[in-house]
Amino acid sequence: IPAAGFAESDVKAIVAAYKGDDPTFGDAKNMAEGYSLFTLSEASKALAVPDDIMNKARTLEAQGKLVRYVFKGQSLAGIAAFELSVPESLKASVERLTKMGIKSLMLLSGEPGAVSEKVARGAGITNVKSRMDDKERLELIVKMAKDGKNVLAAGRSCDISRFAANAAAV
Repeated sequence: IPAAGFAESDVKAIVAAYKGDDPTFGDAKNMAEGYSLFTLSEASKALAVPDDIMNKARTLEAQGKLVRYVFKGQSLAGIAAFELSVPESLKASVERLTKMGIKSLMLLSGEPGAVSEKVARGAGITNVKSRMDDKERLELIVKMAKDGKNVLAAGRSCDISRFAANAAAV
C-alpha cells in the first residue's frame, strides 16, 4: 500500500530489493538506494507515521499479516504485508519437544498479537506473548528460571540465545 507521493510499483520495487524468503530479516540487495523495511517501532523513530497508513497497517495486522513499513531514504514509501508460513522444521521441533515431555511451550514475539498467534497455532504452540522486546523476553526467562522452572530458550534475529545462557536454567 503506497504512502502519499509514491506508487504501488515503488513499494513493490523496494520490497523486491530484499533477498531471501523472510521479509523480517532479509538483507537488501541494493542498500545504496537507501531502501529499508521497518517494524512500526523502527519506523516511528524515523518519522510520525500518518494515521491513514497506520490504520491500514493495523487492519492488516489484525488479519494475521506481518506488516513492514517501506522506506526509500528517509521517506515512507508505504507498507507491505506478508503472509507468514510456519516452516516444517519448526513444527517438527515442537513435536519433538512435546514427545520429550516438555510441559509448556511459549512463543515470545515482538510482533502484534494476531501475527504471533497465527504463527504459534501453525507450530502447535498455545501460549503466546506478543509485542515483547529482547529485554522483556530476557526478564521473563530469568523470572521463570528464578521460579525454579527449567528454561530452554532459542531465538532468531535477537540475542535471546545468548540471553538463555544467563537464565542459569538452560
